[in-house]
Amino acid sequence: MPSDTVTSLWYVPYTSGAWGTAARIGSIPSAPYPALAGFPTQNALYCLHPDAGDASMRWTVYNGDVWSGDHGDDETPHHLYGSAVAAFGDRLYCVHSRPDDTGPLYCTSTAEGRRWTPDRQIASGTSGAVALTAGAEHLYAFHAPGSGLQEQHFDGTRWSDPTTVADGFSGFTPAAATYRGVPHCVVLAQDPNGDQSLLWTSLVGGRWATPTRIPGTTYDALPALGVSNDDRLVCVYCAYDGDNQLWWTEYDGAKWWDQPRKMNLTAHNSSATLAGYDGILYLVYNPLTG
Repeated sequence: MPSDTVTSLWYVPYTSGAWGTAARIGSIPSAPYPALAGFPTQNALYCLHPDAGDASMRWTVYNGDVWSGDHGDDETPHHLYGSAVAAFGDRLYCVHSRPDDTGPLYCTSTAEGRRWTPDRQIASGTSGAVALTAGAEHLYAFHAPGSGLQEQHFDGTRWSDPTTVADGFSGFTPAAATYRGVPHCVVLAQDPNGDQSLLWTSLVGGRWATPTRIPGTTYDALPALGVSNDDRLVCVYCAYDGDNQLWWTEYDGAKWWDQPRKMNLTAHNSSATLAGYDGILYLVYNPLTG
């Protein structure tokens, strides 16, 4: 993430198969890589993002009508590169890498949405990109340490050691969501032949299924994953093949669309993030301009 990249935050609601109008989140300056999650105990949608100046963790909160101002934790500062956020139990968790590190992942959490715990290292040797989703009994974190895709989970007390979900390809940015009670993960991957596409896997019978390709995703694509109010698993990704357009595709529990659809929105690479709140799925992204 270039330190001189400064952009803004925009959001788009999605209900019953249709995207709404994109709108700016106040006048908050941001570096790329926001992370979005609903926080039920606070009845709010939280968007975390790196500060445009020093990459310190900032957040803004949506109550269904308006976004709050920009907040930070001066008592326990955190600095973000890649990050993901999810509610688990009665806390909101953020797993992230740091701009000045080459691989470790750290975890911090909050109970009331204002004061965060000190960073705790949970993994090393990763690419810096991470995805997070809460299942019924565990919080699942995915990261791609250069070759393959790894997962580790948290039971509310301790993190497991990383395990390999799949290898044999070069993994980049993962995305995760829990759909119909089952954790799912989508990852941009490059196979041994050099072909790139989005692959997806899910936890079946306690084991991760063999990753398979999402149809039509042949771009350099960095994904976001969320669940809509009409019971669809929605994947949004940025195809940075020259125009940085956002695309989307849906999974209905049986199959993905044969061809993804263009959203007519442009975004910074890896800036899209999805989360549900109060029956609506929201997309937050960093536009190329504005």
